[in-house]
Amino acid sequence: MYEELETKEGQKKIYKIAKERNRATKDLTLVKQIKDKNGKILTDPDKIWMQWKEYYEELLNQENPRGTGVGMEGEVDPIREAELMIEFREVRLWRSMRSKGVKEKYVRMTQDMYRDARTRVRSAAGTTEAFSVSAGFHQGSALSPYLFNLLIDVLVEKVTK
Repeated sequence: MYEELETKEGQKKIYKIAKERNRATKDLTLVKQIKDKNGKILTDPDKIWMQWKEYYEELLNQENPRGTGVGMEGEVDPIREAELMIEFREVRLWRSMRSKGVKEKYVRMTQDMYRDARTRVRSAAGTTEAFSVSAGFHQGSALSPYLFNLLIDVLVEKVTK
């Protein structure tokens, strides 16, 4: 077997095996084509790049639709959607932080973090230009789960009163 590896044929086999094993470890994130809003397949890196940017800019800057939710079962009466939406509009993150006793300097620091928030999208076609994000919590921030829980806690308190 070792003598076969010394030949040209053996070296070609080793190279082929190494190439196949390397390809098997690759992730499929290098697919360089996507569909646009009309379903047309884009293969130009600049167009792919712009499509990703437009998609995430729209996704990260719109409020999710608030459809009818499922009511709670058991001892608690189902909460009507209109009541919930009124309560939700009254609850704001900054007001919620203050009502839970968060010091004003931390409220202001969080406001600074959320003011003029910008992000980029990285894909196989490259990284987009930065764009503004004005809705929701910051993705990947260690603070976001705390802020979400705080807001939900205040909302639940208001709804259950």
